[in-house]
Amino acid sequence: MNNNNYLSQWGNIAQIISVVPLLLIAFRGVRNWMLTTIPNNYMVTIIMILLSTTIFLCIRLLLIKKTKINNEDEINRKKITIDNLRDLNLSESNPYILIVDDDKDVLDSFQERLSPTFNNLCLSPSIPHQLMGREFDIIIADIANAGFKGKMSDIILKEIKHNYPYIFICAISSFEGYKDRAKELDNFIKKDRKNAYIDQTIEEINSYRDQLCHTKDRWHKIEAEMKSQHRTNEEIEQIKEKYIHKIRSIGQIAG
Repeated sequence: MNNNNYLSQWGNIAQIISVVPLLLIAFRGVRNWMLTTIPNNYMVTIIMILLSTTIFLCIRLLLIKKTKINNEDEINRKKITIDNLRDLNLSESNPYILIVDDDKDVLDSFQERLSPTFNNLCLSPSIPHQLMGREFDIIIADIANAGFKGKMSDIILKEIKHNYPYIFICAISSFEGYKDRAKELDNFIKKDRKNAYIDQTIEEINSYRDQLCHTKDRWHKIEAEMKSQHRTNEEIEQIKEKYIHKIRSIGQIAG
């Protein structure tokens, strides 16, 4: 939960609580006056009307305040553009990395090598759906047997790359022939028995991490690539909004 929203909610509750004593004092004065001037059979009805009106006004004020805050947030969101993004230092960049392989030994090797440097590391035997992949900055996936229910993963990797082109996706496989299936991805690395490919893959991750820090340059390269693919301006704008939102969500905007 956003800390500002959390504190705002408690602030609203505190405001309501602070008004309660005043309402009780006012209610006591009104009650004493009504007891001397109004018949008892009308008393309950009048009290219910006053109480309902008070509750309604309190709720109404809270809704107005919340709407105002939401409108201000929307205005601020629309003001954020690519030019507002600032470059990061490596110390600020902690990308979310997904490693996908149906071989547990491979996952263990990556975990041993990457976990000392990267905190946001996820290991999985398969990619169940592209929506899972959208939350990551870097995806390293075996292109064979790592899809849903052990199927090929190239189709879902291409879908992720198409819908979220700012995600770096590198395919790995022990079969060189699968390289053709990775043409639309960022890279393909062939596995070898000496596990030299793990060193090569980690080099790719570190290289992309450096690119990740250059937020504006990174977007301009992504945009140029999409234009070369003849994607529509509307589609490019939608992806740009996703990119800005993603960067904003991890605090990578100029202060």
